[in-house]
Amino acid sequence: MRLPKFYLLVSIFALYTSNIVAQEEILNPKQYLGYELGEQFTYHHKVVSYYDYIAKNSRQVKLEVYGKTPERRPLITAVISSPENIKNLEEIRKNNLIATGLVKGTISSKLIPI
Repeated sequence: MRLPKFYLLVSIFALYTSNIVAQEEILNPKQYLGYELGEQFTYHHKVVSYYDYIAKNSRQVKLEVYGKTPERRPLITAVISSPENIKNLEEIRKNNLIATGLVKGTISSKLIPI
């Protein structure tokens, strides 16, 4: 059975945050939700709430709301990187656009993939 992209993203996020959690004393998904991911269904608002919690308590995660679902639920992206990269997100984005040829210009620093 093919899992929806949403669950794949949650799983990937859990893997990446396990390293962040270990370094910054942040609750892991089991501690925050009260059960292991995959043991039961997790409602959208609880997933968003956990992402928000991680972003507020870690310098390595930046959360951005980019829209809403038809049910008015927030659509979010979470950027997970070093604090230095988080500070330079716009420059990294522009450099990648230049590298792909979508925008004209010169790459201003080390090209970091997105």
